[in-house]
Amino acid sequence: MKQIQAKQIEGILKRHPDGFGFVIPDDKNHPDIYIPSTKIGSALTNDRVEVLVYKKKRGSTNAYFGFIQNILKRNKEYVVGTVEIKNNQVFIINHNLSFFHAISLSNPKKILFKKGDYVKAKIKFPNIKSLKKKTRFLKQDFFFKADLSENLGSISDSAKDDVKRIMSEYDIPFDFPSVVLKSANQLPENVRKKDYFDRKDLRQKAFVTIDGATAQDFDDAIFVERHKAFYRLYVAIADVSYYVKEDSELDRSALERGNSSYFPNFCSPMLPEKLSNDLCSLKEGEDRLVMVQEMDFDFQGEMKSSSLYSAVIKSHKRLNYGQTQEILDQFFNVKEFPEKESDSKTDYFESLKQAQKLAQILIQKHIKELGFDLEIPETLIVLDQYGEPQDILKEQRLFSHKMIEHFMLSANKAVSAFLEKKQMPLIYRIHESPDPDKLKILQKFSKVLGFSKSLSSRKNFIQFLNQHKNHEKSSLLYKLTLRSMAQARYSAFNKGHYGLNFKSYTHFTSPIRRYCDLQIHRLIKKALGEGKAQNNLNIKFQVKKKLKLSTKDSVKNYFIKELDKQASFISSREQNSVKAERKIKDIKSARFLKKYIGENLKGSVSSITNFGLFISLNTFFVEGLVRYQDMKGFWEIDEFQIYAKNKRSGYLIQLGDEVEVLVTACNVQTGQIDLQLLSHKGKVFNFV
Repeated sequence: MKQIQAKQIEGILKRHPDGFGFVIPDDKNHPDIYIPSTKIGSALTNDRVEVLVYKKKRGSTNAYFGFIQNILKRNKEYVVGTVEIKNNQVFIINHNLSFFHAISLSNPKKILFKKGDYVKAKIKFPNIKSLKKKTRFLKQDFFFKADLSENLGSISDSAKDDVKRIMSEYDIPFDFPSVVLKSANQLPENVRKKDYFDRKDLRQKAFVTIDGATAQDFDDAIFVERHKAFYRLYVAIADVSYYVKEDSELDRSALERGNSSYFPNFCSPMLPEKLSNDLCSLKEGEDRLVMVQEMDFDFQGEMKSSSLYSAVIKSHKRLNYGQTQEILDQFFNVKEFPEKESDSKTDYFESLKQAQKLAQILIQKHIKELGFDLEIPETLIVLDQYGEPQDILKEQRLFSHKMIEHFMLSANKAVSAFLEKKQMPLIYRIHESPDPDKLKILQKFSKVLGFSKSLSSRKNFIQFLNQHKNHEKSSLLYKLTLRSMAQARYSAFNKGHYGLNFKSYTHFTSPIRRYCDLQIHRLIKKALGEGKAQNNLNIKFQVKKKLKLSTKDSVKNYFIKELDKQASFISSREQNSVKAERKIKDIKSARFLKKYIGENLKGSVSSITNFGLFISLNTFFVEGLVRYQDMKGFWEIDEFQIYAKNKRSGYLIQLGDEVEVLVTACNVQTGQIDLQLLSHKGKVFNFV
């Protein structure tokens, strides 16, 4: 096959568990580049690399492949894993597949450890540039080297260490650097009189915060009042940008984290507690600085007018979702709302009453415009004080959850429209239409259920979901729908939000825990004239002076590109947090299911892969794996992964089929639960 002349491209490497990799080019219009395992060398997942790229013609398909010339920036400085000792040599075995070889471990700090301990070590990378060209590609038995820096404890001994080791594995900071804490401690203890300047005083309005029972960082508060021809909704959001200035130590630290990460019984905050849990948190009875999105809705839910401004509020009550629901249902507990609060109680009770009415209108309007009401069940893991899981529950979504969710959706949508009207660049929250390849499995499954229309049409897609929302396999249907969807992400270029059916959308309502929202607040202030003028837009420097740009448009275009780089980075940090949060759930689920080893449980087939069947367990809302190697005979799967078929007998197992399984093993290191298939669709399974 004839090769076309090579070219150099920069991008981010993603390594596959099988050893090969793909480079995602910086140029978003260029296809991903395949890298053979022999041409990767010491480069790791998420390293920034320079690639020499070739293109081959294979029939009608253009394939790009290449090899790594240089590693421009390492993504990891540290590795975490378990200690293994062989032939008097000490190694780290990394379990998240960032490394594909054991890592040789030295111990200059003389830290105590034993085989099986979970440790953190600083990687000693080879100097690739200094290697001769012939030896630049390292052999498959090459060992990385690392210096031991911390013993994170034994995996099996302490459930308390689960979060710490997963945070280390996913590069989520556990503590703040001293310089960041010093910056936070230099901020005032409370809101000062001078901070009220040029702000609306809304302290007499009965704002309330509504959050989870264990929440400490209260980003948002709401107040609703009814007028003759409309409802007025106030969404007050903590004015974090007033305290966290651009390019300050606090700002750089927040950007590096990208967001807060939430684990069972633990939060790794984006900002130090002085800000996240105190000065910026909208605490009951405390004056707080906010940005307010005020919106007027008619009785059909149409937004007739809106305004954005800086204000000061005082939360009249800190409520959780359960308390709010009891108030809305008029079943509140008088002990939780004592008589001494009766004066202010009338205010916020009346506000909640109007909030309920407005929310009902907004929810019905949104469902009508969206075409369906898709609710994906979430799980809640209950831990004891030692980090041991006591139960796994299905999260219950109350009306109070939906009420706050739709108020925040309205505020975010209004802010996006405001910034666009002001012709300001912004970071959008985008969600593209489903990928055709990912949609194939759902399309095939829809035909199994008797739906023949193409799901590539949004109208047909919605019709399919609505027809089967009460189907016995609706939970599987929702999972497949979720898998077919693209990931929502941040971008400086608007592509709409498919899932919400919004043409334009951003994130404004959580600046304590999301960096995007913090930047949006700064852009709002610039648009309102509270910050630097638009022709001086900058992120970290004066663009005109540094780059000698002459026109307003060229400054704006440069700023958009910088915003998009930032959007890509915080998207990657968000995805990293999601992976870590899922990993912790898997590990805690495995710890919980250990007590059920040897017991029979019922479930259904939730996923079919080339190595086994994933089973969703009915009682505990977790998944385990039945491997084909534990099932007699050879099993093959169809191209859409709808069924597995025994090649000899032709026996079929399909997605959604009911099964009974035996719990055989639970790995608290990887979070994997191993199962054995006992019965299928009520009949004893004979192929074991």
